Amino acid sequence: MPAQLAPFDEIARTLLAPLPAPARTAMTAFAAFGRAGSAIARDVRLPISRRQGLLDGLDALLADRKPDVPLALPVSAAARDMVLGAQTAGVDLLHARHLLQALRQDCAKTRYRDWGDWLLYARFAAAPYARALIEATGERPEALPAAEALACASLLLGQLQDCAADHRADGKVYLPERWLRDHGAVVEDLALAKASPAWRAVFADASRQAGQLLTAAGPLPGLLSDKGLRGASAGALVLTRRWASRLAKGDPLGDPVRLSALDRLRARAAAAWRRRS
Repeated sequence: MPAQLAPFDEIARTLLAPLPAPARTAMTAFAAFGRAGSAIARDVRLPISRRQGLLDGLDALLADRKPDVPLALPVSAAARDMVLGAQTAGVDLLHARHLLQALRQDCAKTRYRDWGDWLLYARFAAAPYARALIEATGERPEALPAAEALACASLLLGQLQDCAADHRADGKVYLPERWLRDHGAVVEDLALAKASPAWRAVFADASRQAGQLLTAAGPLPGLLSDKGLRGASAGALVLTRRWASRLAKGDPLGDPVRLSALDRLRARAAAAWRRRS
């Protein structure tokens, strides 16, 4: 796996690697659909109403209706691939529609009041991927809460890592405003090359919350019946924990945090052990 790959992408690839073809195709299409929708939602060159209208067009395609607004061919193709992949793997399209709900919110919302406000967003922005994965692989519903917790932890860590880039791109700050107020952090300081003490305290709050989500995700491998997926989820948990640890010790405003060769070795060892257990 390329050393320069972002941690979020490494974790996703780890989870997808052992899936049978229909499930892997469905999840790859789901991810491509999410990227296409996110590109629309975050395109600040377009008015908010236009972005939301384009997302409504994606929703129409999911429902086998003609969009009211024309969509670019790659975007339409992503929606059609999503539908086909979902139908083949037995994935409910409601998960993709929930994702669109989060993306509509992304068009306009730039702040999150508190942790509860962020969790509500994550229920639509991250958890649908976990629900689709469990359905695509035919795993037991009992595994869903742990899978959702892993997805939400990955989202939070990604937003922590990209906090400066997100604010620079369109003024967004996903980390809860309550944390900023508690520590006296100033949004404008996200433009600095090095985090202030106040922002380091905010980052510590995010790392702690990610740790709690990962604790909830911990039972996931033991809840899965497929040996390959069981191993992949164990490896993904190791990578996500290492990412959280590196973010807690590092500075997201400085150099991007990357996973090391040792992190990957630990993940492979955990995956191999879980596949045998």
